[in-house]
Amino acid sequence: MKKKKMIKNVMKHFDFETVHKVMETLNWTWHACGDKVPNVDSLKAEAKRLLKDVIENSEKYKVIATGGFEASYYEDVLVLKFIVSEWEVDKNEDGE
Repeated sequence: MKKKKMIKNVMKHFDFETVHKVMETLNWTWHACGDKVPNVDSLKAEAKRLLKDVIENSEKYKVIATGGFEASYYEDVLVLKFIVSEWEVDKNEDGE
């Protein structure tokens, strides 16, 4: 599948409405939207920008993220996520 078609497919199937509802519930604002919760069109525009950036610069980036969105492109797989919470610990840390 061509890269443009991959982006179009992700944009068609990603649930931006649910992301918007979550952001409204959490009062999750973006500075670029005047410190207001972004509307669905703004969410789509930012997601598409990230997808294009990660796929066009795959030699430089494998993952790019902002505003809750995470776009990744690795081994010809394009992924868009919206992350509300995440935790990670290194095996060499005590985790406290």
